[in-house]
Formats: sequence, structure tokens, C-alpha cells
Amino acid sequence: MGRPGGLAIVLLVARQLAVIYGAPLKTTFEGCRRGSLSGVDYDCCPSEYRGPILDFELKYNASAPVRIRRAMDCLDEDEASEYGEKLRKGISLMKALPADDPRSFAQQARLHCAYATGSFVTGSEGFDIHFSWFFHPWHRWFLYFHERILQTLLGDPTFTIYFWHWDHDGEAIIGRNKCSKSGMYFPAIYADPDSPLFHAARSLRPEFPALPVDLGLTGAESMDVPYRPKDLLLARNVAVMHDVMVIKSNTSRIFLGRDLRAGGKRVLPYEGGGSLEVTGHASIHWWVGGDLRTPPTAGKDPVFYAHHGNIDRLWKLWPLGGQGRANPTDPDFLDAEFLFYDETKNVVRVKVRDAMDTRALGYVYEFEERNEAWWNYQSTWNSWLKPVTHGPDTTTERSQGDPTS
Repeated sequence: MGRPGGLAIVLLVARQLAVIYGAPLKTTFEGCRRGSLSGVDYDCCPSEYRGPILDFELKYNASAPVRIRRAMDCLDEDEASEYGEKLRKGISLMKALPADDPRSFAQQARLHCAYATGSFVTGSEGFDIHFSWFFHPWHRWFLYFHERILQTLLGDPTFTIYFWHWDHDGEAIIGRNKCSKSGMYFPAIYADPDSPLFHAARSLRPEFPALPVDLGLTGAESMDVPYRPKDLLLARNVAVMHDVMVIKSNTSRIFLGRDLRAGGKRVLPYEGGGSLEVTGHASIHWWVGGDLRTPPTAGKDPVFYAHHGNIDRLWKLWPLGGQGRANPTDPDFLDAEFLFYDETKNVVRVKVRDAMDTRALGYVYEFEERNEAWWNYQSTWNSWLKPVTHGPDTTTERSQGDPTS
């Protein structure tokens, strides 16, 4: 057979480039390799699997009861006690699974690590689900399967992971119930040293129950967190949320992050990130510190899942701001595929499009309306992180420190 002509070669190359650079991301566990982040190598590849990969089937039943992911700060004493008992039992059972069981707590953390360090390859490139438009849908799926595993271990299909309501300053809001408690403090349920929800690899900040989180904390400050008075922090946090969710979020590119397609290169640390991912979300990771501070180890801390529950809720709230706020309709976004282990140890292939409606996945959030104080906050800030009327300016410009999950 003769050599292909010039036109044939051009067409072949064009087709290959279209597959690599103009197509939805397709995840495979095959060829998983050591990943890296910030110059550090990590071995996070998941357990070997046998058997077929199952395609996720959306089994939506409109007449079935929908689970409500509640705000932990808004639980009464009895509700908090009941939820804490179940969650502690579930995490204990998950931690007690064999080390190579893909449902185990350690393997769940490794899966997050692999997706965050370029361990999985598409084309010739390792990819990262952070700092792109996949940040929100991937973590929604991750939390979804984590919750299903807990339900199975507990033998309770109604069990639901409640969220850390860290954007709520305590101003009375009305949703499923009335809540005037502030969520801007580390949840007590995760602070008991004798609990399986406790994680020793944290900073000391979560051990002070009267210390508010700092939603404007930057990576540059995270290794030596500056002191800010409580009243300043609470007011500043509301301003940060308004800035991130309202002022600087009017397009999907700004809020969700850059587009990422098959073969796309990793962009670190901040160039591709969306507004909430970079500020607020990352600030909580830095504020808690320790393992939560960086993606390869963040999943080791049980509070990770409560934190990302709130991120998931805030993604649902974002379109309520109107003015063009809408999730992408690009097929390269909606048809991107990821792999997860389910509660029966099967590998399941999911698409982004099947994660766009949480009700179809069986859950909704408490406080999904425009009733948080930050929605209508009258901003007095003239930049991302510089308060001009709430107190002395102790912040710096946006950091280029270590990226956070």
C-alpha cells in the first residue's frame, strides 16, 4: 500500500486534534500515574477494579420523598444529637473497611487526590478537576457517591449529609425553619477529639469555638493567619460573599471557571478558577489548615464533605442572581465523563449533565432561596479583598499560594 497523500494526512491529523482538543473529557482509570502538585509527587491511584464499568442511570421518581440536606447550625439540640450519632457511626464504619476497599474513607480521599494531581490522563495530558468549569459538578458527584456509601453502611437510605453553613452570619432567615444562628464558626460536631469526625491534622483555629472563619483569607496569609477582630470578620465575610456571588459572578466563566476539554492542559493555581472556588471555598480550606489546606490530602478530613455541601448549595443559588447567570450548555461540558466507585464497589461512569438537577438525584438543600444577608449587602469594598470602612486593611492582594481543593 502506498503512503497516504497530503490531504489524507491533513484530514487524519485534524480528526485526531478534534478528538483530543475539541471533545468532552472522558475519564479512564487505565494508565493512572503518579500525580504532582506544587512540585510534590503523590501516588493516589485508586484500587484496581475488575468487571465492567456501569453507566449511571438516573432513576428519578417525582412522587418519592426528596431528602433535605440541612444546615448544621440550624439544627435544634435533639436534631443535632441524632444527626451526630448517625454521622459518627457512618464514618466509623467507613474508616473500618479494608484499606483496599474503594468505599473506605482512605480510598475516598485517594480518589479526590488522583483527580486533583493529574493522575488520570486524557490524550497525553493529566488533568485536574479544580480551576475549571468541572470544579462544581465533579464535587457534586463526589459528595453524592460518598453519601450513598454512608447510606449503605448505615442501612439507612434516608441518611443525608448536612452542610456547614459558613456563609450565614446569623441574621434571621426563613426556609424550612427559622434560623438565627451563625454558621461562621467551625462545627462543634467535628471538634471532639474522641470522635471519628475529628482530624488531628488541622490548625488550632477550629479548636476555638468563638473564632469566626475568615472567608477572605488568602493563600499568602494562610501559613501565618493574621488576627482580625470578631466584628470585623463577621462583617467582612458578608462582604466577601456578596463580592463573590453577586458582584463578580455574572457569567459562567467568572463563576464556574475556564472551560476544559479533552487534552486540555492543567492550569494552576488560579488562572482558571471560578470566583467561589478561589475565594470563600479556598479560604475555608486554608483557615482549617492541616490536611484540608491542599487537594492531595483534603479528603482525609471529615469536615471536607460538610464544607463541600455548602459549595454545592451555593452553586444552586448562583443562577438566582439573574442577569445572564446560567450554567453552560456546551456539549463538551455536559457530556464530560467521570468515574466513581458506588456503594457496591462498582465503577460507575457519570456525565455532568446528569448532575445538573439535585432533585433528580434525590436531594435538595435547606435555604435554596435568596434569603442570605449577603444577597442584598451594600458593598463598601473597592477591590476583591480590601475593606475600606470595616476596619484596618490587613489583607494583601490575591495570593498565588498553594491551590486548594
